[in-house]
Amino acid sequence: MAEKTQEKLLETGLADSAFLGSHTAMWSSQFFWKFLLTTAGLNLLAVITFAAMFIRASDRALTEENDNRLQSSAILLRTALRSKINDDDPSQVQDIVRSLGKELGLRITLLTSDGSVLADSFYAQAAAIKDAENQKERLEILRAETAIDGYGRSERVSPTQARPMRYFAIRMGDKESPEGFLRVASPASELDARSREAREKIIFGGVIFSILMLGVCIWFGGRTVTAVKSIDHAIQKITSEGPPVKVYLPDRDEFGVLGDHLNRMSVEMGRRIDRLQGDQARLATVLEGMGEGVITVNDEEKILFANPAAGKLLNFDPQESVGRPLLEAVRNHTLHEAVTETISGQNMGSQELEIGENHDRILRASFTRMQGEPCPGIVIVLNDFTDLRRLELLRQEFIANVSHELKTPLSAIKAYAETLQRGAIEDGVHGKRFVERIGEQAERLHQLILDMLHLARVESGKQAFDIHPIAVSPTVESCVDDFSETTQAKKIAISFDPPDEDLFVQADAEGLRHILSNLIDNAVKYTPENGSITVRWRRDDEFVVIDVVDTGIGIAAKDQDRLFERFFRVDKARSRELGGTGLGLSIVKHLTLDFGGQLGVTSQLGMGSTFTIKLPLAEQGHQSEQMQANLKPLV
Repeated sequence: MAEKTQEKLLETGLADSAFLGSHTAMWSSQFFWKFLLTTAGLNLLAVITFAAMFIRASDRALTEENDNRLQSSAILLRTALRSKINDDDPSQVQDIVRSLGKELGLRITLLTSDGSVLADSFYAQAAAIKDAENQKERLEILRAETAIDGYGRSERVSPTQARPMRYFAIRMGDKESPEGFLRVASPASELDARSREAREKIIFGGVIFSILMLGVCIWFGGRTVTAVKSIDHAIQKITSEGPPVKVYLPDRDEFGVLGDHLNRMSVEMGRRIDRLQGDQARLATVLEGMGEGVITVNDEEKILFANPAAGKLLNFDPQESVGRPLLEAVRNHTLHEAVTETISGQNMGSQELEIGENHDRILRASFTRMQGEPCPGIVIVLNDFTDLRRLELLRQEFIANVSHELKTPLSAIKAYAETLQRGAIEDGVHGKRFVERIGEQAERLHQLILDMLHLARVESGKQAFDIHPIAVSPTVESCVDDFSETTQAKKIAISFDPPDEDLFVQADAEGLRHILSNLIDNAVKYTPENGSITVRWRRDDEFVVIDVVDTGIGIAAKDQDRLFERFFRVDKARSRELGGTGLGLSIVKHLTLDFGGQLGVTSQLGMGSTFTIKLPLAEQGHQSEQMQANLKPLV
C-alpha cells in the first residue's frame, strides 16, 4: 500500500517534503508565517490596546485617589487651622502645621488672604518663613480664590523643593472676603512610583497572555500547513507546466475533497484553455489589424479588452488599463454617460465624442450590448471622423467665403448697371464714373478668380515648378520697381537693403516673384502716407532670409496665427476697400512651403509688421541662364 502511494506521488510530482517532513514544511511555509504573523500581530495589537486602556484607567484611578486624599486632608485641616490665621503666636502655628504635615506625610501651607505665608510644614522654624515668597499668584491659589466651591488644583515644580508637586488649595471664608488659604501638597514622584508599579504588573500579564496565544496560533497553523503545501505544489505545477495535473491527499477530510475537485478542474481547464487559446489567437489577429478602436467593458464599466487602435484614438495604454474603470482610463464624461445608458438599456445607438485638449478630434462611438440579462457588458467601436468633419467644415467655409467674395463685386456691378439703365448713362460726369466703377469691380472679380485658380493649382500639387538657382537681388529690384508708381502716389518710401554678397535661392522664378509681389502689395495696402517699406535679405546657414518690413498699422497677436488662411482678413471692411482678395498670403504660404522654405510674421499694433520667408540657399555657380527671362511680371 505504501509503495502504491509513493508511486502515485511520484507520478503526480508531489512526493516531496509536504508529506515526508511536515515540520520542515510548516516552518518554511509562507502561508504559515502569514497566518502566524497576522494572528500574532492582532493578538499583540489587542494586548497593547487593552494594556494601554488598563494603564490609562490605572493612572486615572491613582491620580483621582491622590487628589481625593489631598482634598479630604485639606477639608479636615481647614476646620482645625482656620482659627489659627489670626493667632498672635506664629511659632505655635508653625509647630502645629509642621506636626500635622509630618503625621499626614504632606506639605501643609497656611496663607493669609493676600498670599503671605503664615506657616509651612516644609520649614523647621517660623523665622525662616519670613523669607518665603508671596503665594498669591500660584495657580492653585488663583483657582481657589475664583472658584465657586473654593477649591484649586495644579501640578508644577516647587521652587523651594525643586521637584514636581501636586497641589490642592482651599479657600477659607467667602469668595468676596476670604480670610485666607490652606494648601496641601504631595510629591508627584510618589504618584509616579505607584503608577509605574501598576504598569509593570499590567505589562507582565499582557506578555504572559501573548505567549500563550502565540502557542495556540502555532499549533492551529501547523495542522493545515501540510494540506495547503500539497495543494500549493499542484497549483504551481499547473502554473508552470499547465493542466492537467493531479494532486493526491491521503486525508479524506475537507482538504481531500478539495484535492479531488482540483483534479477534475485541472482536466477541464486543460481542454478549455486549448480551445480558448485558439479562439484568442484568431480574435487578436483580427482586432489588432483593425483601424477602428474596439473596447469591451463589463457591467461595472471596467475595461475587459482594448485594441491598439482604441488606445491610440483615446490616448491610453490598452494593456495597463485592463481591469480599470473606463472613466479612470479615458477621461471623457460623454463616453462614460453613453456607456452607462447603454448598459441600463436606455441607449443602444451611436454617439459623437469630442476629445483632445481643445476638443479638436471627433470620434463616432457605436455601442452594442452583450447577450445576457442583466447585461454583462458592452462593446464599443470607435471611428475617427476628425478628418472627414474637418474636410466638411473646410468645404462649407470655402463655399461661404467664395460666395461672399464673389457676391460683393457682382452686387456693386449690378447696382451701377441698374443706375445707368435708369438714366444715369445720359449724365456725362456720373455715367462715366459709374462705368469706371463697374470696370474696377470687374477687375477685382477677375483678380479674385485668378488667385483662386492659382491657389487651387498650388494646393493640389499639380502646379509644375522649374526649381533652379535664382538671384535674389534682381528679383527684389524688379518687384520694387513694379510698385514705385503706387508708392509714390501714396507718398510711401520703398527701398531694398541688399547684403554684401550675391545670394541665390532654390526656387521657381515665377513663384518667387509672386511671393515678393504679394508681400510688397500687402505692405503697400496697409502702410499709411509718409510710411516706409524696406525689403532686405541675408544668409542664415543653409537658407536665405528675406524680410519685408513696413511701418503700417500692425497686426494684433491674436490674429497672427490665422494670417495665412484663405480669405482671412484682420479688418474685412478695410481689406475690401483696398481691393484685397484675402488669398495673397495663403498663396505665399503654399509657394514657400513647396520650395522647401519657412515663413512667419512679427508685428505690433501701430508699430508695423515684418513678414519673413526662408528659402533654401543655392550656390552661385549654378545660376540658371534663364534667370533674367523669368523676371517678367506674373499673369
